[in-house]
Amino acid sequence: MTKFDPIRAAELMVCSVYATSDPRQPVYFCSTPITGVPVEQKHKYSATIDNYRYRLSNVIDPTLVSVPGWTNDDYNAMWGHVIREIEPIMIFADGWQNSEGCRLEAKLANELGLKTLNHKLNNVVISIDEGENG
Repeated sequence: MTKFDPIRAAELMVCSVYATSDPRQPVYFCSTPITGVPVEQKHKYSATIDNYRYRLSNVIDPTLVSVPGWTNDDYNAMWGHVIREIEPIMIFADGWQNSEGCRLEAKLANELGLKTLNHKLNNVVISIDEGENG
């Protein structure tokens, strides 16, 4: 079996987002702490993201992506590539500070100067060292 290439997967994800999104609307990415969390918590995040999608339309939901055999490094590489390519508005789910992947996404959002929102969709300044400010 061929090993999945996270960068190629990211390219496909980017194409999928652009193919299914309304180009007149911004794209949002919900940075969600899902690694190692109970299934019930993942369902809670999915329901929250569905609510965002209803209100905002173009929302990337990382909770929907699961590739057998992938490591956290694979997912981090893929989502990092997606964020660099799309430069979405970043929504940080409650508890993002406790997730290595979310902290990497926050660092990347800061480096790229992306707009960041908290889980209540309020503008925030994200600080990697201190968690959420603003």
